Amino acid sequence: MEKIVVCVCTRGRPELFKRCINSLARVIKPEGFDLETLVIDNNDEKSADVSDACHATGGAVIRYRYEPTAGLASARNAALETALVMDATWIAFIDDDEVADKLWLVRFMEAIERYAIGGQACDYCGKPHNSPVDAVHGTIRYAYPTASAKWRRRAPWGSWGAVDGAPLDCAGTGNVIFRASLVWRHGLRFNPALNASGGEDTDFFRRFHALGGRIILSTLAIVTEAVTMDRLTLRGHWRKAYRNGHNKARERKTSLRRVVKRGASGALKIAAAPLLIVGGRTIAMKLALSGMLNVAEAAGTIHALRGGKFDYYAKVTGK
Repeated sequence: MEKIVVCVCTRGRPELFKRCINSLARVIKPEGFDLETLVIDNNDEKSADVSDACHATGGAVIRYRYEPTAGLASARNAALETALVMDATWIAFIDDDEVADKLWLVRFMEAIERYAIGGQACDYCGKPHNSPVDAVHGTIRYAYPTASAKWRRRAPWGSWGAVDGAPLDCAGTGNVIFRASLVWRHGLRFNPALNASGGEDTDFFRRFHALGGRIILSTLAIVTEAVTMDRLTLRGHWRKAYRNGHNKARERKTSLRRVVKRGASGALKIAAAPLLIVGGRTIAMKLALSGMLNVAEAAGTIHALRGGKFDYYAKVTGK
């Protein structure tokens, strides 16, 4: 029987983690699959909060591993290595600040079957598979604090698309499932050099795709992410956009001309925002925020092109 191992890496967010792990205990197991949950504790020391949450989920099967090396890539690599030892056929990742829909995994497996275009054998587990879909990225919805102003409520991460079954050339670990055989066959791992800067997941899945892994989008496999207030401050928005600029420079997805154009566009938006105040404060503030994000992304790109580093995840957000 094929096995799904759901991986959660957590650090410094015990309250959010508890919500996440409780939601996973309620997720419906797809018919014909074994299911286990794997928790990677990436705190400075083994966390009693994490351990207690793992033991308070009503009998759900949960494996625990402590990974002392701090960083996103190190934690995710610990998850990969442990999931392979657990004989996972499919490996799923969800972030510790997300809550899974009850049909999350069922929708993943439905998408894998629905968009099959042939068959392939698995040299990892020795069993035949009915689908050549190697990874599915799900949909992330965002839950904003009720006290936050509407103009601040911008999705902290970009949309992966809105067409079910659409092909993708990469994915993120916030909501994804992928075939373990490709990881095992090629020794794929997350890049530890990106431990604090982020972007280790898109880097991983771009290599996964380059090795022949077929990735598609599911609009029905849904998780909900809690967006905390510290990410909605002007500083929080600036840091996120600045980091996006860094990632684009690293992935060579931009040019100096685009950077200058984006920065100039942002400056114009900021200058024009006060003129729209007659239409309402929300409209003016949205335009000003959009301009600020353009400027921040341009600044981050320039900083990266000049050899600078930006450790976005050096500080944990949320609780």
